[in-house]
Amino acid sequence: MGGHRFFSKVKEVNKLWQEILGEDFLCRPRLSRIYYQRRFFSYPLRPMNALRGLGAWRGLRIVLSYLKRQLFPYRREDTFEQW
Repeated sequence: MGGHRFFSKVKEVNKLWQEILGEDFLCRPRLSRIYYQRRFFSYPLRPMNALRGLGAWRGLRIVLSYLKRQLFPYRREDTFEQW
């Protein structure tokens, strides 16, 4: 049902896929991105790419939020947001 992308750095796994699919196995460059607020961000995240896409104010708020939780973590993590 639709296209799938298989990725492995293990040569034996890649060889197995090539044996199973034969000529139907297509190699394509890998590009992973995050779509957020109508913008694409590199994945894994690159700090300058994220800062340019988010803007200085939102980026600063994210960094401050992160630092706050590093200094004052939740005592209990009962929800996914707290985790």
